[in-house]
Amino acid sequence: NKRAVYRQLVAEYRARAVSDPKDPEVRFALGVFQSRFGDNLNAVENFEKAWALDHERFDALFNLAVTAETLKDLPRARKAYKLLASLAASDNAFRKAAENWLERNR
Repeated sequence: NKRAVYRQLVAEYRARAVSDPKDPEVRFALGVFQSRFGDNLNAVENFEKAWALDHERFDALFNLAVTAETLKDLPRARKAYKLLASLAASDNAFRKAAENWLERNR
């Protein structure tokens, strides 16, 4: 059962986040598991924390944007996409996706 597996992973990574709150990988993974479990509000928070801890984690910023969009939080999504478009290297796939989103959502 996928739901039970994600529930277990979320619990495990929450415990890891408590024991090591400054590990961006833990925050990112927790956000991924939460989003897969449908807990998008908490997922966004963990993607934000992962990004705040490591500004090279463009995957965290991208997941933040996509998850915020899922929540219909378009200002938050736009802010994340704009950051991606301005900070990622020009050949970065996340930057290209961000630029495409921003073009479609003017």
